[in-house]
Amino acid sequence: RKSAVFANWIALKKKLDRIEEPTSITLDLSECKLVDHTVMENLHHMQEDFQHDGVKFEVVGLEGHKSLSAHPLAARKKPRKP
Repeated sequence: RKSAVFANWIALKKKLDRIEEPTSITLDLSECKLVDHTVMENLHHMQEDFQHDGVKFEVVGLEGHKSLSAHPLAARKKPRKP
C-alpha cells in the first residue's frame, strides 16, 4: 500500500524541499511496505546535501524492514505480519 519508490520520489522530494530553513529533519519510513534502491540512494545523497548545509537529516523506521541485498543502499521490504 504505502511504498517509497522511484514513481513517487519526486513528490516526496518536493515535500522535503518545501521545508523552510530546517535545522533538523526526521523522515519516518516505518509505515512503508517497500523502499526501493532508488529512494535509498536519493535519500543518501539528500542526507549528504543537508549535512553540507548544516541540517541534520535522519531516516528512521527501517529497523523492521529486510534488506534485499548486502548493499547498504539496497531496497528494503517490510515482512508481512503473521
